[in-house]
Amino acid sequence: MANEKIETPLEALKRFEARKAARKAIIRKNGMRLVYAKTGEPVCTGDGVTTWRGDAYIVTGGAPPRHEGSTGRIYVRIAGEDGEREFFPSVFECKWVEDRTS
Repeated sequence: MANEKIETPLEALKRFEARKAARKAIIRKNGMRLVYAKTGEPVCTGDGVTTWRGDAYIVTGGAPPRHEGSTGRIYVRIAGEDGEREFFPSVFECKWVEDRTS
């Protein structure tokens, strides 16, 4: 037991994603879509995201901004754990944009 390797959060996230067979869904609500700010690529449920501190999470959903001064929210969970947390999208370098594909 002393030589047992402790799994890091990122390793747990990678293991979870490797096992995941569920199809990813783009996060869309109320005519808006959650995207990665740097690339413009859509954020999907099941995507692995990391904070600037290096904390790894799995995207579970989100809520678009309700008014002009809002940034909306992104919902995430830690791999292998129950419970959901919400953050500002900028924590994961994401943002809500108008969904022109729907």
